[in-house]
Amino acid sequence: MKPIKLCIIIFSIIILSACTSEPGNIDKEEAINIPLAVEDAKTTALPSMPEEANIMEEEEIEISVINLDSEEAIKNYLIGEWITDKETLSDYALTSSDINCNMIIDEDLNINLFFYNRYTDETIGDYQGQISFDRLDENDDDELFDLISIDLGDANWPGGDYLFLHRTIFNGKRVMSLFPTGNGNGIFDLLADIDNFEYAPEEILFEKQTGEKSDERPVEEAEFYAVYWGTGKDGNSLWLDEVQWTPTEEYDPDALYPTRMTLYQDDFKMSTLYGIAKEQISHIFINPMYPGEVYFVETDKEGNIIDFEDAAFKEYIRIINEP
Repeated sequence: MKPIKLCIIIFSIIILSACTSEPGNIDKEEAINIPLAVEDAKTTALPSMPEEANIMEEEEIEISVINLDSEEAIKNYLIGEWITDKETLSDYALTSSDINCNMIIDEDLNINLFFYNRYTDETIGDYQGQISFDRLDENDDDELFDLISIDLGDANWPGGDYLFLHRTIFNGKRVMSLFPTGNGNGIFDLLADIDNFEYAPEEILFEKQTGEKSDERPVEEAEFYAVYWGTGKDGNSLWLDEVQWTPTEEYDPDALYPTRMTLYQDDFKMSTLYGIAKEQISHIFINPMYPGEVYFVETDKEGNIIDFEDAAFKEYIRIINEP
C-alpha cells in the first residue's frame, strides 16, 4: 500500500486532474503536438549551470527539430526501438506495474511488441502487427493524422487506436505518449493487471534513445510547474520540463481529447537537469516521484531546487485551507 499522503494525492487528483479539458482548450495542431522548431526559449531568464551539482552527464548531441506535420514525418518519428518501463501506470490511481514493453517499429510500419516482467524476465506476450494512421475526426480529410492504429491480425489481443504526443527530450531520450481512445480493450492493457481492466493505463509513456541532449540551463529564483521525467546520474538532480498546468474543475463527458492529453501545455518540449539544494535533498526525496506527472517547483538564486511538490496535492491543500 502507498503512504497515507499518496491516498490524499490520489483523492486530489480525482477532484482536480481527472476532469477532462474543454475541447476548446486544445486545437488539432496542439493535440498531435507539432513543434515548429526548437527556437522559442522559456520566458524566464536562464542562468548559467549551477556549480552545486555536476549535472551535465554526457557529451551533447545536436537536437533535431521535431516535426509531425505529415504522414512521412510521423513515420520517421516512430521508426526505431521504444520501451515503456514505468513502475507506475499513468492512471488515476498511479497503479503499480511490473511489466515492461519493448516496441520496435520498422520503415514499413511493421510493429513488434514484447511484454515481460522486469523482475523475473517472464514473457507476458510477443506480438507482431502493422501500424496505420487515421484521424479522430474521420470525416475531415483536411486534418492531420492524429491516431495510430495497431492491427495485430489474428492475435488473441486487439491492438487498439491511440492518440499520440511527442512529450519531451531528456537525457538523450525522446518521450512519446500514447492515449487509448476508449474504443474497447487494447494491447497495452497488458501493462496492468490483466484481471482488472479498471486500471488499464490512461497514458502509455514510451522512450527512445537518440543521444539528443538539451543545453538549457536551470531557471533561477523562480516558481513554476514542471513535468518530472527522471533523476540525474548523481542521484541529486531532476530532469524537469517547464509547462503550463491546465487542470479543469468540471468533468466534460463530450470532450474531444482524453483528460491526461490536456492536463498541461508545453510549448518548448525540452527538459532541463536541475540540481537540488543540499539542505533540501532528503526532504524532497522523502516522497515518491512519478515520471510524466506535474509538480510545483521553486528554485533559489543558483537555480537549485528548494521546493518540489505534487501540483494537484499542493492545490488541494490550498483549497481546503481557504477561509
